[in-house]
Amino acid sequence: MRTNTFLKISNRHKSFCIAILVCFFFAGCASPRKKPTIPMKEEKIHIKARKPLKAVHNQDIQKYIWHIIKKGETLSKISKTFYGNFNQSSIIARMNNIKDAARIRAGMKIKIPELKKYPFIKQAGNDGQDTNTSMKPEKKADPKNKDSMANISKTHYQLGLEAFKKRKFLDAIENFQTALTFNKNCSPCKNMITKSRNLYKERHYKSGMKLYDEQNLNLAILEWELVQKMDPEYKKITELLNQAKTIQKNIKAIKQSE
Repeated sequence: MRTNTFLKISNRHKSFCIAILVCFFFAGCASPRKKPTIPMKEEKIHIKARKPLKAVHNQDIQKYIWHIIKKGETLSKISKTFYGNFNQSSIIARMNNIKDAARIRAGMKIKIPELKKYPFIKQAGNDGQDTNTSMKPEKKADPKNKDSMANISKTHYQLGLEAFKKRKFLDAIENFQTALTFNKNCSPCKNMITKSRNLYKERHYKSGMKLYDEQNLNLAILEWELVQKMDPEYKKITELLNQAKTIQKNIKAIKQSE
């Protein structure tokens, strides 16, 4: 009897010990691992580096223009050209999601924002897209001279095609419209105007959607306003604009109340 009782007690102790060991094992696995600590000096450097990148979201963007980087240009030089100093290169980098300024190359097209705090020192030319730089209509053309009218129309149509290939859709539209004024029977002009308008709206609508997803409301609103100006009925552009402006207004109210 004593032997049996001893065996029972021993088995109970074994079970108890095993249970305790299992609890300790799982408790050890479940305990959170300590994150590697960053030395204070290094952490301060990281924080300092992140601040300029986030700064552009807190600025009031008035507008932006496109700039094609030329050979030998750096973000600092571009900053000097547009803002009059070398210090706003981080804003340009953040605006274009450029993580390494040393990797920019000639021919790259970037956005240069004009901010309330940092206005442009001059109205720099937009060499990327959507700037009306096309030829003005020939007002002195003689309507009775059909050959002259046809030549002027053909010239503007070719200018429109060149602008279209470069994706300068506003230039293209203006030239095709001018060509149409000198030749009302120009069917290709009408087709290219429609095509240019559609591509222009699609580009800025999608660009606005991307910026909205990135929580960059100022730029999203600017993009969508370009679409609305050309076609207020395009997709849900008015609804999206109202929504974005409401959110922007609420954010400003929150900031003012802090």
